[in-house]
Amino acid sequence: MKCSDFNKAINRSADGEMTETAHAAMQKHAGECPACRRRLQEIHRLSAILATDRAPDVPPGFAAAVMKRARTIAEPQRVGTISFLPAWWHAMTHPARIAAAAMFAVSMGLGALMGWDAGRTRTSPLGAVKPDLVAQYSLDYFEEAPAGSLAQVYLALAE
Repeated sequence: MKCSDFNKAINRSADGEMTETAHAAMQKHAGECPACRRRLQEIHRLSAILATDRAPDVPPGFAAAVMKRARTIAEPQRVGTISFLPAWWHAMTHPARIAAAAMFAVSMGLGALMGWDAGRTRTSPLGAVKPDLVAQYSLDYFEEAPAGSLAQVYLALAE
């Protein structure tokens, strides 16, 4: 038996869930390997403690000592954080930040690609043609507006 096999089976041995041949092989290995023998003794000792219904006594002042130690530990300082970013950005995990940045970059790229020729003047064999703003921005509901109305003023300013 190898030490790796021994370590995998040691808990089953302590719980009494092994066959006699496997248990004998573990005992033989523990007799030859001092590290595995110490590990087996520790597991048996722990099993004996857990088998009793009595919990070990807590030393007096243990809770006060733990609380005193907890108060002395300072909150860890963040190193290299950028202060103008919102707090939720710092609370995100690193993979989530990468995904958010990638999604932002892709959406900006798609937006730029989709609006690439929105404001360009079209050219034709006859020369430059101004874009039809009414058709381009779906403002056809302004066409029926009376002269001097807000809609007519907007259309005049947009052209």
